[in-house]
Amino acid sequence: MKKVISFFITIIIFFLVFVLCISYGIKKTIINTLSKSVVQKEILSNVIDSYNRIIPSSDSDELNKLRTNIVNSKEINKITEKYFDSIVDLIVNNNDNSLPDIKDEIKAIIDNNKNIIKNNTYLSDSEMDLIVNYALNEKTTNKIYKNITSKLKNSLNDNEVKIINAYSFIISNSFKYIVIALIIANILFLILIQKSYYKWLFNLAISCAINGIVLSFVLPLLSNMVSKLLSNKIENIAIDINFNSISKTGYICFLVCALSTIIYLIISNIKRKKNLRINENID
Repeated sequence: MKKVISFFITIIIFFLVFVLCISYGIKKTIINTLSKSVVQKEILSNVIDSYNRIIPSSDSDELNKLRTNIVNSKEINKITEKYFDSIVDLIVNNNDNSLPDIKDEIKAIIDNNKNIIKNNTYLSDSEMDLIVNYALNEKTTNKIYKNITSKLKNSLNDNEVKIINAYSFIISNSFKYIVIALIIANILFLILIQKSYYKWLFNLAISCAINGIVLSFVLPLLSNMVSKLLSNKIENIAIDINFNSISKTGYICFLVCALSTIIYLIISNIKRKKNLRINENID
Protein backbone atom coordinates (compact mmCIF):
# COMPACT_ATOMS: atom_id res chain seq x y z
CA MET A 1 0.00 0.00 0.00
CA LYS A 2 2.87 2.39 0.83
CA LYS A 3 4.39 1.79 -2.61
CA VAL A 4 1.11 2.59 -4.35
CA ILE A 5 0.68 5.82 -2.37
CA SER A 6 4.33 6.75 -3.00
CA PHE A 7 3.81 6.13 -6.72
CA PHE A 8 0.81 8.47 -6.89
CA ILE A 9 2.61 11.14 -4.87
CA THR A 10 5.54 10.87 -7.31
CA ILE A 11 3.12 11.50 -10.19
CA ILE A 12 1.70 14.52 -8.35
CA ILE A 13 5.22 15.90 -7.73
CA PHE A 14 6.03 15.36 -11.42
CA PHE A 15 2.96 17.33 -12.44
CA LEU A 16 3.65 20.14 -9.94
CA VAL A 17 7.30 20.48 -11.03
CA PHE A 18 6.17 20.53 -14.68
CA VAL A 19 3.64 23.29 -13.97
CA LEU A 20 6.23 25.28 -12.01
CA CYS A 21 8.72 25.07 -14.89
CA ILE A 22 6.07 26.19 -17.38
CA SER A 23 5.16 29.06 -15.07
CA TYR A 24 8.77 30.27 -15.04
CA GLY A 25 9.46 29.74 -18.74
CA ILE A 26 6.27 30.45 -20.66
CA LYS A 27 6.42 34.25 -20.65
CA LYS A 28 9.94 34.39 -22.06
CA THR A 29 8.95 31.79 -24.65
CA ILE A 30 6.03 33.94 -25.81
CA ILE A 31 8.07 37.16 -25.74
CA ASN A 32 10.94 35.61 -27.73
CA THR A 33 8.50 34.16 -30.26
CA LEU A 34 6.60 37.41 -30.78
CA SER A 35 9.85 39.42 -30.89
CA LYS A 36 11.26 37.29 -33.67
CA SER A 37 8.04 36.83 -35.61
CA VAL A 38 6.33 40.22 -35.42
CA VAL A 39 7.85 43.07 -33.42
CA GLN A 40 11.42 42.60 -34.66
CA LYS A 41 10.35 43.08 -38.28
CA GLU A 42 8.29 46.16 -37.53
CA ILE A 43 10.95 47.89 -35.41
CA LEU A 44 13.60 47.02 -38.00
CA SER A 45 11.50 48.53 -40.77
CA ASN A 46 10.82 51.68 -38.76
CA VAL A 47 14.40 52.33 -37.68
CA ILE A 48 15.85 51.69 -41.14
CA ASP A 49 13.25 53.99 -42.69
CA SER A 50 13.99 56.64 -40.07
CA TYR A 51 17.73 56.45 -40.75
CA ASN A 52 17.10 56.82 -44.48
CA ARG A 53 14.96 59.89 -43.92
CA ILE A 54 17.56 61.67 -41.78
CA ILE A 55 20.70 60.19 -43.38
CA PRO A 56 19.82 59.42 -47.03
CA SER A 57 23.46 58.79 -47.91
CA SER A 58 23.56 55.50 -45.99
CA ASP A 59 24.93 52.74 -48.23
CA SER A 60 23.77 49.12 -48.40
CA ASP A 61 26.68 47.70 -46.39
CA GLU A 62 26.01 50.11 -43.56
CA LEU A 63 22.30 49.33 -43.59
CA ASN A 64 22.99 45.58 -43.58
CA LYS A 65 25.16 45.98 -40.49
CA LEU A 66 22.43 48.09 -38.95
CA ARG A 67 19.80 45.40 -39.69
CA THR A 68 21.97 42.72 -38.08
CA ASN A 69 22.50 44.79 -34.94
CA ILE A 70 18.81 45.64 -34.58
CA VAL A 71 17.76 42.01 -35.05
CA ASN A 72 20.14 40.97 -32.25
CA SER A 73 19.22 43.85 -29.95
CA LYS A 74 17.91 43.03 -26.46
CA GLU A 75 15.74 46.13 -26.70
CA ILE A 76 13.43 44.29 -29.12
CA ASN A 77 12.45 41.85 -26.38
CA LYS A 78 11.91 44.73 -23.95
CA ILE A 79 9.54 46.40 -26.41
CA THR A 80 7.68 43.13 -27.02
CA GLU A 81 7.32 42.53 -23.28
CA LYS A 82 5.85 46.01 -22.76
CA TYR A 83 3.37 45.48 -25.59
CA PHE A 84 2.43 41.99 -24.44
CA ASP A 85 2.01 42.96 -20.78
CA SER A 86 -0.19 45.87 -21.81
CA ILE A 87 -2.36 43.66 -24.04
CA VAL A 88 -2.77 41.05 -21.29
CA ASP A 89 -3.64 43.79 -18.79
CA LEU A 90 -6.23 45.12 -21.23
CA ILE A 91 -7.89 41.70 -21.54
CA VAL A 92 -7.60 40.53 -17.93
CA ASN A 93 -8.38 43.82 -16.14
CA ASN A 94 -10.15 45.64 -18.97
CA ASN A 95 -7.58 48.34 -18.39
CA ASP A 96 -7.47 50.36 -21.59
CA ASN A 97 -4.17 52.14 -20.94
CA SER A 98 -2.41 54.51 -23.25
CA LEU A 99 0.24 53.15 -25.57
CA PRO A 100 3.24 51.56 -23.82
CA ASP A 101 6.18 53.97 -23.67
CA ILE A 102 8.93 52.45 -25.84
CA LYS A 103 10.78 55.68 -26.59
CA ASP A 104 13.78 54.75 -24.40
CA GLU A 105 14.15 51.38 -26.12
CA ILE A 106 13.92 52.90 -29.62
CA LYS A 107 16.41 55.59 -28.63
CA ALA A 108 18.76 52.92 -27.22
CA ILE A 109 18.59 50.93 -30.47
CA ILE A 110 19.40 54.03 -32.51
CA ASP A 111 22.07 55.28 -30.10
CA ASN A 112 23.81 51.89 -30.01
CA ASN A 113 24.01 51.79 -33.80
CA LYS A 114 24.69 55.39 -34.81
CA ASN A 115 28.43 54.80 -35.33
CA ILE A 116 27.73 52.19 -38.00
CA ILE A 117 27.04 55.01 -40.45
CA LYS A 118 30.57 55.73 -41.65
CA ASN A 119 30.04 59.33 -42.68
CA ASN A 120 27.89 60.15 -39.67
CA THR A 121 29.81 58.96 -36.64
CA TYR A 122 28.07 61.59 -34.55
CA LEU A 123 24.37 62.37 -34.52
CA SER A 124 23.20 65.59 -32.92
CA ASP A 125 20.48 65.50 -30.28
CA SER A 126 18.02 67.02 -32.73
CA GLU A 127 18.83 64.31 -35.33
CA MET A 128 18.43 61.64 -32.67
CA ASP A 129 15.05 63.04 -31.68
CA LEU A 130 13.93 63.18 -35.30
CA ILE A 131 14.87 59.52 -35.89
CA VAL A 132 13.15 58.42 -32.68
CA ASN A 133 10.02 60.39 -33.53
CA TYR A 134 9.90 58.93 -37.03
CA ALA A 135 10.29 55.42 -35.61
CA LEU A 136 7.53 55.94 -33.07
CA ASN A 137 5.02 57.91 -35.11
CA GLU A 138 5.25 56.49 -38.62
CA LYS A 139 2.91 53.86 -40.08
CA THR A 140 3.69 50.80 -37.95
CA THR A 141 4.87 50.23 -34.34
CA ASN A 142 2.20 52.04 -32.30
CA LYS A 143 -0.46 51.70 -35.01
CA ILE A 144 0.10 47.96 -35.01
CA TYR A 145 -0.36 47.91 -31.24
CA LYS A 146 -3.60 49.88 -31.59
CA ASN A 147 -4.82 47.53 -34.29
CA ILE A 148 -3.98 44.41 -32.26
CA THR A 149 -5.75 45.67 -29.15
CA SER A 150 -8.86 46.75 -31.04
CA LYS A 151 -9.04 43.41 -32.86
CA LEU A 152 -8.58 41.49 -29.63
CA LYS A 153 -11.30 43.41 -27.85
CA ASN A 154 -13.75 42.64 -30.64
CA SER A 155 -12.74 39.12 -31.65
CA LEU A 156 -11.90 37.16 -28.48
CA ASN A 157 -14.59 34.72 -27.38
CA ASP A 158 -15.26 33.76 -23.76
CA ASN A 159 -13.02 30.66 -23.88
CA GLU A 160 -10.09 32.62 -25.30
CA VAL A 161 -10.48 35.27 -22.60
CA LYS A 162 -10.44 32.49 -19.99
CA ILE A 163 -7.19 31.15 -21.46
CA ILE A 164 -5.55 34.57 -21.25
CA ASN A 165 -6.81 34.99 -17.68
CA ALA A 166 -5.35 31.58 -16.85
CA TYR A 167 -2.02 32.61 -18.40
CA SER A 168 -1.99 35.79 -16.30
CA PHE A 169 -2.52 33.72 -13.13
CA ILE A 170 0.03 31.05 -14.07
CA ILE A 171 2.88 33.55 -14.47
CA SER A 172 2.05 35.36 -11.22
CA ASN A 173 4.26 35.02 -8.12
CA SER A 174 1.24 33.92 -6.09
CA PHE A 175 0.76 30.91 -8.33
CA LYS A 176 4.46 29.99 -8.13
CA TYR A 177 4.38 30.17 -4.30
CA ILE A 178 1.29 27.94 -4.21
CA VAL A 179 2.93 25.31 -6.42
CA ILE A 180 6.18 25.35 -4.43
CA ALA A 181 4.17 24.95 -1.20
CA LEU A 182 2.30 21.98 -2.69
CA ILE A 183 5.58 20.33 -3.74
CA ILE A 184 6.98 20.73 -0.22
CA ALA A 185 3.71 19.41 1.28
CA ASN A 186 3.87 16.30 -0.92
CA ILE A 187 7.52 15.71 0.00
CA LEU A 188 6.62 15.96 3.71
CA PHE A 189 3.78 13.49 3.11
CA LEU A 190 6.25 11.12 1.46
CA ILE A 191 8.55 11.38 4.48
CA LEU A 192 5.65 10.43 6.77
CA ILE A 193 4.53 7.54 4.54
CA GLN A 194 8.01 6.12 3.98
CA LYS A 195 9.16 6.85 7.54
CA SER A 196 12.50 7.96 6.14
CA TYR A 197 14.18 11.34 5.99
CA TYR A 198 15.94 10.67 2.66
CA LYS A 199 13.99 8.18 0.50
CA TRP A 200 11.85 10.98 -0.92
CA LEU A 201 14.97 12.08 -2.82
CA PHE A 202 14.54 9.05 -5.09
CA ASN A 203 10.93 10.04 -5.90
CA LEU A 204 12.00 13.62 -6.57
CA ALA A 205 14.80 12.39 -8.85
CA ILE A 206 12.35 10.33 -10.92
CA SER A 207 9.92 13.26 -11.23
CA CYS A 208 12.68 15.65 -12.28
CA ALA A 209 14.19 13.17 -14.75
CA ILE A 210 10.86 12.77 -16.57
CA ASN A 211 10.31 16.52 -16.53
CA GLY A 212 13.80 17.06 -17.93
CA ILE A 213 13.04 14.76 -20.86
CA VAL A 214 9.64 16.34 -21.55
CA LEU A 215 10.75 19.96 -21.21
CA SER A 216 14.13 19.68 -22.95
CA PHE A 217 13.29 17.29 -25.79
CA VAL A 218 9.58 16.52 -26.24
CA LEU A 219 8.21 20.09 -26.21
CA PRO A 220 10.77 21.40 -28.75
CA LEU A 221 9.82 18.53 -31.08
CA LEU A 222 6.16 19.54 -30.84
CA SER A 223 6.97 23.21 -31.46
CA ASN A 224 7.17 22.80 -35.24
CA MET A 225 3.57 21.60 -35.44
CA VAL A 226 2.35 24.43 -33.22
CA SER A 227 4.41 26.96 -35.21
CA LYS A 228 2.78 25.88 -38.47
CA LEU A 229 -0.67 26.08 -36.90
CA LEU A 230 -0.09 29.59 -35.56
CA SER A 231 1.51 30.73 -38.80
CA ASN A 232 -1.69 29.82 -40.65
CA LYS A 233 -3.87 31.48 -38.01
CA ILE A 234 -2.02 34.79 -37.73
CA GLU A 235 -2.22 36.23 -41.22
CA ASN A 236 0.24 33.77 -42.73
CA ILE A 237 3.14 35.11 -40.64
CA ALA A 238 5.87 32.51 -40.25
CA ILE A 239 6.15 31.87 -36.52
CA ASP A 240 9.04 30.00 -34.95
CA ILE A 241 8.32 29.20 -31.30
CA ASN A 242 11.44 29.61 -29.20
CA PHE A 243 11.40 27.02 -26.40
CA ASN A 244 14.86 27.92 -25.08
CA SER A 245 13.52 29.35 -21.81
CA ILE A 246 11.39 26.28 -21.08
CA SER A 247 14.19 23.95 -22.21
CA LYS A 248 16.48 25.61 -19.66
CA THR A 249 14.04 24.67 -16.90
CA GLY A 250 14.32 21.10 -18.21
CA TYR A 251 18.10 21.23 -17.81
CA ILE A 252 17.61 22.48 -14.26
CA CYS A 253 15.35 19.46 -13.67
CA PHE A 254 18.16 17.18 -14.87
CA LEU A 255 20.54 18.92 -12.46
CA VAL A 256 18.11 18.48 -9.54
CA CYS A 257 17.66 14.84 -10.57
CA ALA A 258 21.42 14.26 -10.55
CA LEU A 259 21.92 15.97 -7.18
CA SER A 260 18.98 14.13 -5.60
CA THR A 261 20.26 10.79 -6.91
CA ILE A 262 23.81 11.42 -5.65
CA ILE A 263 22.62 12.49 -2.19
CA TYR A 264 20.23 9.53 -2.04
CA LEU A 265 23.00 7.06 -2.98
CA ILE A 266 25.46 8.58 -0.50
CA ILE A 267 22.99 8.42 2.40
CA SER A 268 21.87 4.91 1.38
CA ASN A 269 25.49 3.75 1.31
CA ILE A 270 26.18 5.27 4.73
CA LYS A 271 23.05 3.62 6.14
CA ARG A 272 23.99 0.26 4.60
CA LYS A 273 27.51 0.35 6.08
CA LYS A 274 26.13 1.38 9.45
CA ASN A 275 23.68 -1.55 9.41
CA LEU A 276 26.50 -3.93 8.45
CA ARG A 277 28.59 -2.76 11.41
CA ILE A 278 25.63 -3.18 13.77
CA ASN A 279 25.03 -6.72 12.47
CA GLU A 280 28.70 -7.58 12.84
CA ASN A 281 28.69 -6.36 16.44
CA ILE A 282 25.60 -8.45 17.17
CA ASP A 283 27.26 -11.54 15.72
